Amino acid sequence: MRWWLVLITLIASTVTPRAEEIIAGLSTDRFEITSNFVGGSLVVFGTINRDAQTIARAGKYDVAIVVTGPRSDITTRRKARVLGIWVNREAARFENAPLYYATLASNPLEEIAPAASKERFGIGTASMPLEVGGFEPNAASFREALIRLKASDALYFDDVSAVSFLSDTLFTANIALPAIVPIGDFTVDIYAFRDGALIGQTSEAFRVQKTGFEQFMFNLAHNQPLLYGIIAVLLAIFTGWAAGVIFRRD
Repeated sequence: MRWWLVLITLIASTVTPRAEEIIAGLSTDRFEITSNFVGGSLVVFGTINRDAQTIARAGKYDVAIVVTGPRSDITTRRKARVLGIWVNREAARFENAPLYYATLASNPLEEIAPAASKERFGIGTASMPLEVGGFEPNAASFREALIRLKASDALYFDDVSAVSFLSDTLFTANIALPAIVPIGDFTVDIYAFRDGALIGQTSEAFRVQKTGFEQFMFNLAHNQPLLYGIIAVLLAIFTGWAAGVIFRRD
Protein backbone atom coordinates (compact mmCIF):
# COMPACT_ATOMS: atom_id res chain seq x y z
CA MET A 1 0.00 0.00 0.00
CA ARG A 2 1.35 3.46 -0.88
CA TRP A 3 2.24 5.90 1.87
CA TRP A 4 -0.52 8.36 0.99
CA LEU A 5 -3.13 5.61 1.24
CA VAL A 6 -1.83 4.76 4.69
CA LEU A 7 -2.01 8.46 5.64
CA ILE A 8 -5.61 8.77 4.43
CA THR A 9 -6.57 5.66 6.37
CA LEU A 10 -4.97 7.01 9.57
CA ILE A 11 -6.68 10.39 9.18
CA ALA A 12 -10.07 8.78 8.54
CA SER A 13 -9.72 6.55 11.59
CA THR A 14 -8.78 9.59 13.68
CA VAL A 15 -11.71 11.69 12.48
CA THR A 16 -14.32 8.95 12.76
CA PRO A 17 -13.15 6.54 15.46
CA ARG A 18 -14.89 3.20 15.72
CA ALA A 19 -14.90 0.94 18.75
CA GLU A 20 -14.94 -2.22 16.67
CA GLU A 21 -14.59 -2.92 12.96
CA ILE A 22 -14.31 -5.88 10.62
CA ILE A 23 -11.29 -6.30 8.38
CA ALA A 24 -11.97 -9.03 5.82
CA GLY A 25 -10.88 -10.36 2.45
CA LEU A 26 -11.44 -13.13 -0.08
CA SER A 27 -9.05 -15.75 -1.38
CA THR A 28 -9.72 -14.40 -4.90
CA ASP A 29 -11.81 -11.69 -6.53
CA ARG A 30 -12.21 -13.63 -9.79
CA PHE A 31 -13.42 -17.24 -9.92
CA GLU A 32 -12.90 -18.90 -13.31
CA ILE A 33 -14.78 -21.99 -14.44
CA THR A 34 -14.00 -24.34 -17.30
CA SER A 35 -15.89 -27.03 -19.20
CA ASN A 36 -15.05 -29.69 -16.58
CA PHE A 37 -16.15 -27.54 -13.62
CA VAL A 38 -18.15 -29.59 -11.08
CA GLY A 39 -18.31 -27.04 -8.27
CA GLY A 40 -15.81 -25.29 -6.04
CA SER A 41 -15.39 -22.78 -3.25
CA LEU A 42 -13.52 -19.68 -2.22
CA VAL A 43 -12.47 -18.58 1.24
CA VAL A 44 -13.62 -15.61 3.31
CA PHE A 45 -11.24 -14.61 6.08
CA GLY A 46 -11.27 -11.73 8.50
CA THR A 47 -10.79 -10.37 11.97
CA ILE A 48 -12.71 -8.11 14.33
CA ASN A 49 -10.50 -5.26 15.50
CA ARG A 50 -11.05 -3.34 18.71
CA ASP A 51 -9.47 0.04 19.38
CA ALA A 52 -7.37 0.69 22.48
CA GLN A 53 -10.11 2.70 24.24
CA THR A 54 -12.77 0.00 23.92
CA ILE A 55 -13.43 -1.96 27.08
CA ALA A 56 -13.41 -5.72 26.49
CA ARG A 57 -16.94 -7.10 26.36
CA ALA A 58 -18.19 -10.30 27.90
CA GLY A 59 -19.32 -13.07 25.62
CA LYS A 60 -18.18 -14.09 22.15
CA TYR A 61 -18.58 -12.58 18.73
CA ASP A 62 -20.83 -14.07 16.08
CA VAL A 63 -20.45 -13.56 12.33
CA ALA A 64 -23.04 -13.85 9.56
CA ILE A 65 -21.99 -13.66 5.90
CA VAL A 66 -24.56 -13.04 3.15
CA VAL A 67 -23.46 -13.90 -0.38
CA THR A 68 -25.63 -12.48 -3.17
CA GLY A 69 -25.13 -13.43 -6.81
CA PRO A 70 -26.16 -11.70 -10.03
CA ARG A 71 -29.79 -10.65 -10.33
CA SER A 72 -32.50 -11.25 -12.88
CA ASP A 73 -36.29 -11.49 -13.13
CA ILE A 74 -37.48 -14.98 -12.14
CA THR A 75 -40.95 -16.36 -12.87
CA THR A 76 -42.39 -19.12 -10.70
CA ARG A 77 -45.35 -21.06 -12.10
CA ARG A 78 -47.93 -23.35 -10.55
CA LYS A 79 -49.27 -26.30 -12.51
CA ALA A 80 -52.90 -27.39 -12.49
CA ARG A 81 -54.72 -30.36 -13.94
CA VAL A 82 -57.00 -29.41 -16.85
CA LEU A 83 -58.89 -32.16 -18.70
CA GLY A 84 -56.42 -34.70 -17.39
CA ILE A 85 -53.37 -32.69 -18.53
CA TRP A 86 -50.98 -30.80 -16.26
CA VAL A 87 -50.54 -27.22 -17.54
CA ASN A 88 -49.10 -23.99 -16.16
CA ARG A 89 -51.82 -21.80 -14.68
CA GLU A 90 -50.89 -19.21 -12.03
CA ALA A 91 -47.51 -17.46 -12.07
CA ALA A 92 -45.59 -14.83 -10.12
CA ARG A 93 -42.64 -12.82 -11.38
CA PHE A 94 -39.95 -11.85 -8.87
CA GLU A 95 -38.20 -8.74 -10.13
CA ASN A 96 -34.42 -8.35 -9.83
CA ALA A 97 -34.18 -11.52 -7.74
CA PRO A 98 -30.76 -12.98 -6.88
CA LEU A 99 -29.76 -16.07 -8.83
CA TYR A 100 -27.60 -17.12 -5.87
CA TYR A 101 -28.21 -16.37 -2.19
CA ALA A 102 -26.36 -17.95 0.70
CA THR A 103 -26.00 -17.15 4.37
CA LEU A 104 -22.99 -18.51 6.26
CA ALA A 105 -22.97 -18.16 10.03
CA SER A 106 -21.10 -19.15 13.15
CA ASN A 107 -24.25 -20.18 15.03
CA PRO A 108 -27.98 -20.65 14.38
CA LEU A 109 -29.39 -17.37 13.05
CA GLU A 110 -31.97 -17.02 15.81
CA GLU A 111 -29.09 -17.03 18.34
CA ILE A 112 -27.01 -14.46 16.45
CA ALA A 113 -29.42 -11.60 15.75
CA PRO A 114 -33.00 -10.53 16.49
CA ALA A 115 -35.66 -10.85 13.80
CA ALA A 116 -35.57 -7.10 13.06
CA SER A 117 -31.86 -7.21 12.20
CA LYS A 118 -32.26 -10.30 10.03
CA GLU A 119 -35.08 -8.65 8.08
CA ARG A 120 -33.19 -5.37 7.72
CA PHE A 121 -30.00 -6.95 6.37
CA GLY A 122 -31.54 -9.97 4.64
CA ILE A 123 -29.69 -12.48 6.81
CA GLY A 124 -31.03 -15.93 5.94
CA THR A 125 -33.08 -17.06 2.97
CA ALA A 126 -36.26 -16.59 5.04
CA SER A 127 -35.39 -12.87 5.27
CA MET A 128 -34.20 -12.51 1.67
CA PRO A 129 -35.83 -9.47 0.02
CA LEU A 130 -37.93 -10.53 -2.99
CA GLU A 131 -40.26 -8.19 -4.86
CA VAL A 132 -43.21 -9.54 -6.82
CA GLY A 133 -44.12 -7.64 -9.98
CA GLY A 134 -47.74 -6.50 -9.76
CA PHE A 135 -50.37 -7.68 -7.28
CA GLU A 136 -50.18 -11.36 -6.41
CA PRO A 137 -52.42 -12.53 -3.55
CA ASN A 138 -50.50 -15.83 -3.24
CA ALA A 139 -47.04 -14.27 -3.29
CA ALA A 140 -45.95 -16.09 -0.10
CA SER A 141 -46.58 -19.54 -1.59
CA PHE A 142 -44.73 -18.63 -4.79
CA ARG A 143 -41.83 -17.29 -2.71
CA GLU A 144 -41.62 -20.60 -0.84
CA ALA A 145 -41.66 -22.48 -4.13
CA LEU A 146 -38.87 -20.32 -5.56
CA ILE A 147 -36.67 -20.83 -2.50
CA ARG A 148 -37.37 -24.59 -2.53
CA LEU A 149 -36.47 -24.93 -6.23
CA LYS A 150 -33.28 -22.88 -5.87
CA ALA A 151 -32.32 -24.79 -2.72
CA SER A 152 -32.62 -28.09 -4.62
CA ASP A 153 -29.89 -26.79 -6.97
CA ALA A 154 -27.74 -25.55 -4.02
CA LEU A 155 -28.21 -21.94 -5.20
CA TYR A 156 -30.13 -20.81 -2.07
CA PHE A 157 -29.05 -22.09 1.34
CA ASP A 158 -28.23 -21.29 4.95
CA ASP A 159 -25.21 -22.91 6.60
CA VAL A 160 -25.07 -22.05 10.30
CA SER A 161 -21.79 -23.90 10.87
CA ALA A 162 -19.82 -22.50 7.91
CA VAL A 163 -18.06 -19.72 9.85
CA SER A 164 -15.24 -20.91 12.11
CA PHE A 165 -13.38 -18.79 14.66
CA LEU A 166 -9.65 -19.51 14.79
CA SER A 167 -9.33 -17.23 17.83
CA ASP A 168 -11.62 -14.84 19.72
CA THR A 169 -11.64 -12.42 16.77
CA LEU A 170 -10.17 -14.25 13.75
CA PHE A 171 -12.72 -16.08 11.54
CA THR A 172 -12.88 -17.93 8.23
CA ALA A 173 -15.54 -19.53 6.00
CA ASN A 174 -15.86 -21.30 2.65
CA ILE A 175 -18.36 -20.08 0.04
CA ALA A 176 -19.65 -23.14 -1.84
CA LEU A 177 -20.28 -22.67 -5.56
CA PRO A 178 -22.29 -25.44 -7.30
CA ALA A 179 -21.62 -26.66 -10.83
CA ILE A 180 -24.48 -24.49 -12.15
CA VAL A 181 -23.33 -21.31 -10.40
CA PRO A 182 -24.50 -18.25 -12.38
CA ILE A 183 -21.99 -16.11 -14.24
CA GLY A 184 -21.60 -12.54 -13.01
CA ASP A 185 -20.79 -10.35 -10.03
CA PHE A 186 -21.25 -11.48 -6.41
CA THR A 187 -21.43 -9.40 -3.25
CA VAL A 188 -20.25 -10.67 0.15
CA ASP A 189 -21.72 -8.77 3.11
CA ILE A 190 -20.13 -9.58 6.45
CA TYR A 191 -21.85 -8.74 9.77
CA ALA A 192 -20.42 -9.10 13.27
CA PHE A 193 -22.74 -9.40 16.29
CA ARG A 194 -22.29 -9.64 20.01
CA ASP A 195 -25.17 -10.38 22.36
CA GLY A 196 -27.57 -9.78 19.45
CA ALA A 197 -26.24 -6.29 18.71
CA LEU A 198 -24.59 -5.41 15.41
CA ILE A 199 -21.09 -4.11 16.15
CA GLY A 200 -19.61 -3.97 12.64
CA GLN A 201 -20.12 -4.73 8.98
CA THR A 202 -18.16 -4.67 5.73
CA SER A 203 -18.50 -5.84 2.12
CA GLU A 204 -16.33 -7.61 -0.43
CA ALA A 205 -17.00 -8.71 -4.03
CA PHE A 206 -15.92 -11.30 -6.55
CA ARG A 207 -16.80 -12.28 -10.11
CA VAL A 208 -17.56 -15.70 -11.57
CA GLN A 209 -16.63 -16.03 -15.23
CA LYS A 210 -16.03 -18.68 -17.82
CA THR A 211 -12.55 -19.08 -19.28
CA GLY A 212 -11.06 -20.38 -22.52
CA PHE A 213 -13.35 -21.59 -25.32
CA GLU A 214 -16.37 -21.52 -22.99
CA GLN A 215 -15.80 -17.81 -22.33
CA PHE A 216 -15.48 -17.15 -26.08
CA MET A 217 -18.79 -18.89 -26.83
CA PHE A 218 -20.50 -17.22 -23.87
CA ASN A 219 -19.43 -13.76 -25.07
CA LEU A 220 -20.39 -14.60 -28.64
CA ALA A 221 -23.88 -15.76 -27.61
CA HIS A 222 -24.53 -12.58 -25.61
CA ASN A 223 -22.79 -9.99 -27.79
CA GLN A 224 -23.32 -11.39 -31.30
CA PRO A 225 -26.33 -13.75 -31.16
CA LEU A 226 -26.80 -13.86 -34.95
CA LEU A 227 -23.23 -15.00 -35.56
CA TYR A 228 -23.53 -17.46 -32.68
CA GLY A 229 -26.70 -18.93 -34.23
CA ILE A 230 -25.04 -19.31 -37.64
CA ILE A 231 -22.03 -21.06 -36.12
CA ALA A 232 -24.32 -23.37 -34.11
CA VAL A 233 -26.27 -24.35 -37.24
CA LEU A 234 -23.10 -24.96 -39.25
CA LEU A 235 -21.63 -27.00 -36.41
CA ALA A 236 -24.79 -29.12 -36.22
CA ILE A 237 -24.70 -29.73 -39.99
CA PHE A 238 -21.03 -30.68 -39.87
CA THR A 239 -21.59 -33.00 -36.90
CA GLY A 240 -24.46 -34.75 -38.68
CA TRP A 241 -22.42 -35.15 -41.87
CA ALA A 242 -19.39 -36.47 -39.95
CA ALA A 243 -21.54 -38.96 -38.05
CA GLY A 244 -23.04 -40.17 -41.36
CA VAL A 245 -19.59 -40.70 -42.83
CA ILE A 246 -18.23 -42.51 -39.77
CA PHE A 247 -21.18 -44.84 -39.30
CA ARG A 248 -22.02 -45.34 -42.97
CA ARG A 249 -22.61 -48.92 -43.99
CA ASP A 250 -21.03 -49.89 -47.29
